[in-house]
Amino acid sequence: MRQPFISPHVDSGTMAEVAKSFKVVLLGEGAVGKTSLVRKFVEGSFSDDYITTIGVNVKKKIIGSTTLMICYIYG
Repeated sequence: MRQPFISPHVDSGTMAEVAKSFKVVLLGEGAVGKTSLVRKFVEGSFSDDYITTIGVNVKKKIIGSTTLMICYIYG
């Protein structure tokens, strides 16, 4: 398992901030809501319009010192 990156910035001179990075992959049948789920989580928006994902889409969400790379695959 990869060791987390330790930032060179020190908080209050006692603790180093630890940045974490994760990759999340969503797979599933077509028209089940993968794109809508990711869009709502990452961008906070929802659309009733259905546009088929062709290939792979990648979105990035940063929560505190944690980075999520979310990939969702057509299907």
